[in-house]
Amino acid sequence: MIQLMTFLIAQLMFVPVYLKVTDTCTENKGTFWQKIKIISISPFAVYLYVNIFFAFAMAFIPAPIAENLVMSADVFVISLSFIFVNLYAGICCKIASWDKIYYASIYLSFFLLQMAFNYTYVTAAGSVVCNILVPLIVIWYYIRKLMPLYISIKKKPEVKVSRSLFLLPAMAELFFVY
Repeated sequence: MIQLMTFLIAQLMFVPVYLKVTDTCTENKGTFWQKIKIISISPFAVYLYVNIFFAFAMAFIPAPIAENLVMSADVFVISLSFIFVNLYAGICCKIASWDKIYYASIYLSFFLLQMAFNYTYVTAAGSVVCNILVPLIVIWYYIRKLMPLYISIKKKPEVKVSRSLFLLPAMAELFFVY
């Protein structure tokens, strides 16, 4: 039970930072409903939707089929994240005009950061250290180092859009599936 709780805490810790980065990059112009949409397609929501889907699948699909389906959970998570990254970038582009690639890279960076903390550890101490303390350090680093980078990129509109900013997180995600 401690592993599940620390996993949920680790995933929830990223939500406020995700919202802060989104607000900063959209110049805090989003309406209430746009922010609700952004929360509903957050990387945390991806895990939530997939877990709800599998809970229903386990209840209604025969056990051998459901067990095989659960083995492909990462494929579902990553597929849904690629759908949500496009929705996120579209919503953010409507709020504050900026290149869609930058918004997509922000979303994928959060998704990849959260995906790193989805392992179940055998001991309670391992779960607390790996699912709570390490994500706190990662969040601190993201706020101190990466968020200012996005802000400086946004302030320089003459900078040519680098497609690799989007491709690197996407490739990392695909390697994770492999």
